[in-house]
Amino acid sequence: MTSALCTRSPLAQNPQALSCHSLGQILIRKKLISEYQLLEAVELQHSYRLKLGELLVRCGYIAPTQLEEALREQQWRRQGLWVIG
Repeated sequence: MTSALCTRSPLAQNPQALSCHSLGQILIRKKLISEYQLLEAVELQHSYRLKLGELLVRCGYIAPTQLEEALREQQWRRQGLWVIG
């Protein structure tokens, strides 16, 4: 799935991916994906009409268990329950 997308500045063009509560930012912070992988997945998301996490798993960037953990963290952060970095 690597493409010419990797030559751009990844997150500057996707403000929705910059939220500290976004799945992509959580996965980057955990060092499970790179900014380039996130950008590529966000752009592919429009073509395949899949949820970001599902696309990242299908691309082989993360395991289903990693997705579940990150989604749990995302939910806790949105509810204000996450207190660890």
